[in-house]
Amino acid sequence: MAPETIIEGIYTRKTDIWSLGGTLLELATGLMPWSEKKLDPNKIMLYIGQTEELPYIPETLPELTQKLIKSCLARDPDQRCTTE
Repeated sequence: MAPETIIEGIYTRKTDIWSLGGTLLELATGLMPWSEKKLDPNKIMLYIGQTEELPYIPETLPELTQKLIKSCLARDPDQRCTTE
């Protein structure tokens, strides 16, 4: 769930971009985003809402894949990539 949805209950198309980033990361690694934190799934949402930290994105992924995931997971919705 995107930080703005967790914190303020805001849902926009940019929220879906955040979700796409998390899905791409899971598909590329086989691991849920933030799984390295070893938190209960409910606590992961609180963690996302309280931190500026991105999930672990392995440097072994192709550079373009890393950039796309990071762009999707930008904390500021205005800084996220678009479908365009």
